[in-house]
Amino acid sequence: MENEEQLQKLLSEMKTEVSSLRGDEFGIFDYNEDDRETQESKWRILCYIIDMKHMKLEDTATLFQNNPFFYDWYKRNVISEIPISETYH
Repeated sequence: MENEEQLQKLLSEMKTEVSSLRGDEFGIFDYNEDDRETQESKWRILCYIIDMKHMKLEDTATLFQNNPFFYDWYKRNVISEIPISETYH
């Protein structure tokens, strides 16, 4: 499990990445350039933001629509009662 310092560093990186967003747009947040552990850590932060309702429903829908790999992971690991390791299309 990550320590607080690592999570703060990831959160800082994510804030920098989205600082140029106007608020009515979402880019790709699949974080494919990161290693798998870092990618999932960033996705867990996004899940926390969604779960705490710090994001409007419309923005959450846009996030899922624009980020299919994140949405697939979210369905398998957050929504599913039994986490599924991988979905193949």
